[in-house]
Amino acid sequence: MKRIPLASGHLKVALTMLLFLLSVAASGQVTTNPSDASEAQPPQRASSEVWAVEAGEGGIHFLLREEDLDQDFVIFSKTVRSLRAESWQLIRWRVESGKIVLLSVADRAHELAEDWTLYARRVAEFPAVRTTSGTYRIDVTDLFDVEFPAGWGMHVESPGDARIPIVLQHAPFELPKRFKRNVVISRRIAAGDIQYKGGTFKQEGDGLMRWNFVRLPERKMAPRALHGRNAFMHPGFLQSKPFNDIPDGQDEVALRWRLERVPASTTAIPASPIVVYVDPNTPERWRAWVRKGIESWQKAFDAAGYSHAVLAREAPPAESWDYDDLRYTTLCWGNRDTCGWNIFDPRTGEILQNQMGGTASALNYYLARYVVNMAAVDSQVLEDRFSDAFLGQFFRFVAAHEMGHLLGLKDGGYGGFSYSPAQVRDRDWVVNNGFNPSIMNYARFNFIARPEDGLPVETLLQQIGPADAFWMKWGYSDRYSPEELTRIWNGSDLHRYRRNNDSLMSPYGGFETPGVSDPVEGAVLGLRNLESSMTLIAHHGFRDDDPAVTALVSARKLHEAALSQWQNIHKQVLTVIGTATQSPEFNSVGTPERIDGPGTRPVDSALQARAVRFLCESAFGLVPDYMITGAIAEEAGVNRADVEATIKKFRGEIFMHLAHKQRLQGLPANWSTSKSSGGDFGAAEMLAELKPCVVR
Repeated sequence: MKRIPLASGHLKVALTMLLFLLSVAASGQVTTNPSDASEAQPPQRASSEVWAVEAGEGGIHFLLREEDLDQDFVIFSKTVRSLRAESWQLIRWRVESGKIVLLSVADRAHELAEDWTLYARRVAEFPAVRTTSGTYRIDVTDLFDVEFPAGWGMHVESPGDARIPIVLQHAPFELPKRFKRNVVISRRIAAGDIQYKGGTFKQEGDGLMRWNFVRLPERKMAPRALHGRNAFMHPGFLQSKPFNDIPDGQDEVALRWRLERVPASTTAIPASPIVVYVDPNTPERWRAWVRKGIESWQKAFDAAGYSHAVLAREAPPAESWDYDDLRYTTLCWGNRDTCGWNIFDPRTGEILQNQMGGTASALNYYLARYVVNMAAVDSQVLEDRFSDAFLGQFFRFVAAHEMGHLLGLKDGGYGGFSYSPAQVRDRDWVVNNGFNPSIMNYARFNFIARPEDGLPVETLLQQIGPADAFWMKWGYSDRYSPEELTRIWNGSDLHRYRRNNDSLMSPYGGFETPGVSDPVEGAVLGLRNLESSMTLIAHHGFRDDDPAVTALVSARKLHEAALSQWQNIHKQVLTVIGTATQSPEFNSVGTPERIDGPGTRPVDSALQARAVRFLCESAFGLVPDYMITGAIAEEAGVNRADVEATIKKFRGEIFMHLAHKQRLQGLPANWSTSKSSGGDFGAAEMLAELKPCVVR
């Protein structure tokens, strides 16, 4: 046989390239082609990162390996929903004096220490007896019966916020789940009374108590320190009920993904992109729209200097899918409580798995409201049949908002309500900036726009905005110094963050409106669109291939949406009366300094005066005809007396809020009608304006 020279011609070039690629891949320098990465499966490890588990009548046994010793693990516990308990615990296994010792730490400050084991306590000890396979087999059953964090048992919260352990000895263990990166242990709690030290808890229906064991990265991610109030969540945020900001004086870290460039590479493509899976329960009809919502965040990561940072993937086949598998961060179709976890590294804030739900409710929440507000602006509403292009935008919008949470952001007030009514009606402005600074605000859709503005229909629902781009720079970019980020943050109100506050005593509090700088003008435009839309849809028969979708725009649903919107518009106006903007510490970007100066700023007195006059004329004026006698009201079988009673009750609430002591204190009494300047607006002026419209 004739031997062919290996170094000849094109073959030599091919072999050289192959050897180069193999050597680069072995060193971890290869980045997946972006066009292929979106469909690639999660990285597979040669072996599990966690120990094996044996379950039987005798309880639960762990089979610890040598590689499990002296490594940091975290346990996340999740109980039945009604008990409202989610906790985590850092642990480490260690061999000492012929025993397996379990170390743990409970103090948050100690978890953030460079070496938390310096502050650890010995939770339990087990005989260090090896099996024939070389593992240590230990019986951990009792650890699931004692109070967390001394062990891994569950607790309820007493009226005094004390953690009280639940008696679990008779709760059977489910079959453990072992995945590549985590192990999940579950106990089934039957319906009925749950005994605990000091009382009885009523459990409605069967439920699971679950423990998720995860090995933490040996190479820690560099944390981003948090101080004060910040747009990013911190480890304790999702565990608190209600969600709370960081306690004063407590050090914390931002919850965020590890997004690093390939070592020694200038490429903008990250070594490990943020991969989010579309829940397999998502109907096929809407999956493409959910993917669009997930990947719409790439716009914000472009500003942070990363391309292909966010990838949306279809779930793998059902037989290999499990919400508990740490490899799958999922945008859930249903409620998050039913689908998964929020797993992170308590030492650094690195997100390891995140689950967020709510996309299934997109049409339930927003379709009827959109129709009664936007029919005058969006011609798609009045087509013969709802198109998927029209309905899909609602899933895109909701998916984008929930994706913001998966990236670490909180709900809140982003952008300081700095857009003017003119800007949200300007085509160029809206195309470039959206009609609201952030997808995380509760702005929903642009009902201030008018038909003559000619806004593209795809811009009428919320999209990623400039505030979102800034916070991705703050949380993920490695190209901006803290000083430069502070300069950008101070450069525009568009980048500001205020903690979420729906209180009527909070200026520009979020009430499902675009939140423009002049809520009175915004209310006038919004009410005009509401009336026009109700007229246009009066005799329109809404149809969809899915009867459940058609039912969402019944006459009754549309009337309820219109009445609710009428109230929300007036609530938004109310928030600027007798209030002042938040103190600067509510706008921290991660430093304790008051970046925008000391003090609070009262809302402009002229705007407050216009707000009171508007409420007097509109909220306390005649009830709109379309609420009582219009075609929608008649078809819905609305009772005139019931509508008038609802609006009368709402007027009473508005008046009580206007007369609230805190609001009156925000309108200094010395700003009276006798003040020579005549330019201020105080308590006396407000009461004088209200008297003729309230007392009729």
